[in-house]
Amino acid sequence: MSQFTIEQENSRVYLVYRIDEGRKDRQIQGMITSNNIPGLIPAIYAGTGAGEFMKYDISGKIPLQRVLAGPVRADQILSIVRGITEAMLSAEDYMIQASSLVFNPAGIYTKADGTGADMICLPVVYAKKAPEEISAFFMNILTKARFADEEGRAAAGQLVSYLHSAPVFSAGDFLGVIAMTENQRRSAPQYNPQPTPQPAPVPQPVPAPAPQPAPAPQPVYEQPQPAPQPVYQETAPQYQEPPLQINPPQPQPAPQPQYQEPAPQPAYEQPQPVPQPQNQHWAEMAPVYASPEMMQGQRQPEPQPQAYFYRKRTRELVPIQNTLRIGKERSISDFFISNNAAISRRHAVIEKNGSAYFITDLNSTNHTFIDGRPIPVNMPIEIKPGMNIQLADEFFELILQ
Repeated sequence: MSQFTIEQENSRVYLVYRIDEGRKDRQIQGMITSNNIPGLIPAIYAGTGAGEFMKYDISGKIPLQRVLAGPVRADQILSIVRGITEAMLSAEDYMIQASSLVFNPAGIYTKADGTGADMICLPVVYAKKAPEEISAFFMNILTKARFADEEGRAAAGQLVSYLHSAPVFSAGDFLGVIAMTENQRRSAPQYNPQPTPQPAPVPQPVPAPAPQPAPAPQPVYEQPQPAPQPVYQETAPQYQEPPLQINPPQPQPAPQPQYQEPAPQPAYEQPQPVPQPQNQHWAEMAPVYASPEMMQGQRQPEPQPQAYFYRKRTRELVPIQNTLRIGKERSISDFFISNNAAISRRHAVIEKNGSAYFITDLNSTNHTFIDGRPIPVNMPIEIKPGMNIQLADEFFELILQ
């Protein structure tokens, strides 16, 4: 990183690289200055009398080297390796080799919160970077990072195990392993440590107070009371209630029953004979049809829309039944693409499951992408109308009619 300098212009911060005239690549220079490539830091070309320079806007970003100094969480390390891998695949889409990318933690930048990763692409020609070099780079950052907890170390260990076991490093396969590790982390139960219970305090005996001597009784002085004087009360004559006279009840005559008119009885009706059908031949009977009013209560099955796979460049519209195999080998493909060498012999397959449709990349050379992101190999991914589906450099879309 000795060829880089830092410049600040107003509120923007730039990492400036002096282009080596002997190894300059005009095609890469035009590619990174004319396109906003996902995962690559935007670059500006500046030519002066002192030489030619590339300026990379790193405003609001921090170098990966500082993030790895720790502590690093599990979500951070997964988003960092995902960002680097996706940047490699994006550069490959623009015919930029990995040898033009800077694989150095001091030249890779993350967001201000330490997540994600953006890379620097140099417009120079270097020797092709071997897959084992890229694998060693990932091993280095995964093993030397200082993790905040056991969850981060476990996630990094799963990625390191894949890098050890893979015979040849593949960015598309590694991205699939990262996605699988992220899904396992989301589905794993979260551990919430409980505080260690503290023993209850042992009650201390309270000393009994020393007995105090009872005070000696003091003599009580009593005031002499005057002798009671006799009180004269006049006796009033007592009133006596006269005795209550109770007259015995007189017998009442018994009530006589009232005569009630009997309720009217329902009239008896003679049952009418049920009319019998006339002797008529079945062929002469008129058929009975259900009217629209009779059919309103019956639920009619809704028609299923027909699915098509639309190739945007040639405007081909191919119907999808249950399975649609896509490739450039006529004998094994339902959708035969002969005029594009980037498509593999067995590139991808679309399968219907119920009312949903899934696409699977069959380990193709130039991969399959959904909305700009590569999908893992041999893993069905659901597709829906409106998604941008890319096979190599061909663009397709799912249409339901």
